[in-house]
Amino acid sequence: MSRKSVVCVAMLMVAIWVPWQAMGEEKLSPASLFMPDGQMVSHPIRVQVNRAVYESLQPRLSLFLNDSLNGRGNKDLLTFTPKKTIPKQMLHDKDGHSYEGTLLLFDLSGDKHIDIDFYKTGIRVTPILIWCSKEVDSLDECSEADKRKVASEVEVYIGDITHAIIVTILIFFLFISILGLLLKLHNKKDIACPDSFWGSLLSLLCDVRGELSLSKSQMALWTLAIGCMVFIFGLTRLEVPVIPEQLVALMGMSIGTTIISRMSASPSEQKAGNRKPELQDLLMVQTKVDGKIVSDTSLAKVQLIFWTLLTLFLFSVKSLVEGELWEVPWELVVLMGMSQGGYLARYKLHETEKPKGK
Repeated sequence: MSRKSVVCVAMLMVAIWVPWQAMGEEKLSPASLFMPDGQMVSHPIRVQVNRAVYESLQPRLSLFLNDSLNGRGNKDLLTFTPKKTIPKQMLHDKDGHSYEGTLLLFDLSGDKHIDIDFYKTGIRVTPILIWCSKEVDSLDECSEADKRKVASEVEVYIGDITHAIIVTILIFFLFISILGLLLKLHNKKDIACPDSFWGSLLSLLCDVRGELSLSKSQMALWTLAIGCMVFIFGLTRLEVPVIPEQLVALMGMSIGTTIISRMSASPSEQKAGNRKPELQDLLMVQTKVDGKIVSDTSLAKVQLIFWTLLTLFLFSVKSLVEGELWEVPWELVVLMGMSQGGYLARYKLHETEKPKGK
């Protein structure tokens, strides 16, 4: 093949390659960034981009905030370096569509962190990801022509769970204070609760005899735990979090136990009394022996208390650690149901009166 023929073949290949390459670039989808809403500064922040971004390309995350309340306007907060860059990952956007891209993890709670005002539970930011199209030692060495930038289409909310917990505690005590004052104004005189603020609140957990009710106490604990967690994560996301089915089942079981225990109570347990409520009421059950009412420790009550406190502790701790409402395993829900069934069955087990002289 002559030199002229080689040159012609080369020119032909270039003529074919350049348009094909341009078509390939046109077909490449525009760069897009997805940062899930409601992430917390105490956890690694996840940022997704539909491009292959490596650590050698020096990616950086910049966050912009519309801080109009203090007159500072739009302000570039901080620029963060990813703690981990994982390219070629199969990711999902907010609509559930899958694509191949890069997952970047950032730490916003380290030495270089976002300063959220104490009276706020989070901030709205616009994330912008910047990287270089070629390998460099520093992003400053990258020319503007080689820099690649992509911003989120919408603002995202970054929450501070510590601030959210403080706000929740304050609102909880405000609610308890109002409730206690209202109950004190209309206190039940037939129940021997102390004539005080806490005594008025205690009357909510007592039965008609003045004893502490385990079913009411359990329902109050679950209401408090689930309500506070939903409020905390609602503040960090500015939306109601998804409530797992297991929590709905546990809440329904506690309410059902309270209703059934009241309906199944013996005539002696439904008579109004003026006993002073004591903590041991949660462990004791009254039985009839030789015509006399005798208090005895109830294993069913002890079991119910054990599983309730254990599940509440795991739910609260794991929810705060994982940053979302913990899905209680169904096996644990079943154990709770079995213990509640044993608690309700005590009404049948203890209503038989022992014959005299035996």
